[in-house]
Amino acid sequence: MKVPVSVLDPHALGAVVSTVVAGAAEQGNERLLASLVGGLREVYGEHIVAQPRWIFSMVGGATGVMTVLHASLSEYLVVFGTPLGTEGYSGRYSVDIHDWVLRGEMWGLRVDEPMQKQVTRAGEVRQLPKGVATAFRLLEDTWLLEYGHGNAAAQLRHSIGDAVFRAMDAHNILDTLREYGTLAAKELFRGHKA
Repeated sequence: MKVPVSVLDPHALGAVVSTVVAGAAEQGNERLLASLVGGLREVYGEHIVAQPRWIFSMVGGATGVMTVLHASLSEYLVVFGTPLGTEGYSGRYSVDIHDWVLRGEMWGLRVDEPMQKQVTRAGEVRQLPKGVATAFRLLEDTWLLEYGHGNAAAQLRHSIGDAVFRAMDAHNILDTLREYGTLAAKELFRGHKA
């Protein structure tokens, strides 16, 4: 039996996000996350973490919190956000990225369109193709579902770079590596090799 390279599908993820966002107007952030995880587990079962664990995420100058919902060698799914607002530089990823805004608003700036602010609101998705960089800003109380597909393991250097060189936070580095490594190992045991 050939093992699929991807477990997750952007169209199915987008459908779950649409359902969650449509019912999220009156929900607090905790309920929003619970609805998201519940919807994702209905579609993907054990491939999605049942009890999310928050860790700090420092990427490209931006600081927020994230919880890893799925990780393998070829893809990852995280919720990233902040009640405070933040901004930074995406970097040039070696994976294709989809960012769905669950709540709030994300602004973006690309160097090929330097005079135009890209605005992504709740329920919308912004795609960042492999090798393309952007500046971004998350307004206060903005939360994203981020899906990356490609060489997910190679993204760890970007995920921990600021923790190593800016914050010098060994605890955060170990948390990130432990979370990704544990979930990727579980996917390998399930037969998700690539």
